[in-house]
Amino acid sequence: MKGSLVSPTPQTDTVLATYLQRMIDIKSTGAATSEMSYYSALENLLNEIGRRFVPPIHCNGQLRNQGHDHPDFGLYSHNQINHGSNNVYEIPKHGVIEVKPLSQHLDKLSSSDQFQKYLDGYGLVMVTNYREFRLYRKTSKNGHELLEAVELATDEQEFWDLAVNCRKTAKLFGTKVFEFLRRTLNYTTSLSDPQSIAWLLASYAKETLTIIRNSDGGGVIRVS
Repeated sequence: MKGSLVSPTPQTDTVLATYLQRMIDIKSTGAATSEMSYYSALENLLNEIGRRFVPPIHCNGQLRNQGHDHPDFGLYSHNQINHGSNNVYEIPKHGVIEVKPLSQHLDKLSSSDQFQKYLDGYGLVMVTNYREFRLYRKTSKNGHELLEAVELATDEQEFWDLAVNCRKTAKLFGTKVFEFLRRTLNYTTSLSDPQSIAWLLASYAKETLTIIRNSDGGGVIRVS
């Protein structure tokens, strides 16, 4: 099945733990900028999830301007990788990503002209401030809908508090974040065949089970 995932990998919690630890490592240098210094942590997170697809999904950074400004990242199917050829430009099949600092709320970004340019050019846009992720899809001229969202922390300080205890945080929320991100990475894949529908339902079921198991575990994970 195109865009399908291989059999579930044990200890998916480590994906979130690795992301949070990398964020802490970057911050601990004392030389980090508010946004761009943390790009590597996000790119590694998404590529770790993307590599589990068959074929893989690749997160590549710093897209050149093709008339719709410069998204921070593009999500490409493996079949779009030209293996050394840079003469053919393809729209990232799985959309683009715009990143903002941990201190910025995403409501401001989703109402900006920059965001609308990305929607017009790419159709599918994930926005994030490292602690919250939202996936939007273009619906009409100047129109869009929020497909899914997950919030790990309500503000920057809460994020760092969770990140310091990355293993505990990942144990509570790792599966939920993993399931959310693997769905959003795969969102442009057709869900018309029974196997794809079954995969999507299984992902939601896994999230629900995690909520039940961790209902007394604290934290602020929110999904819409």
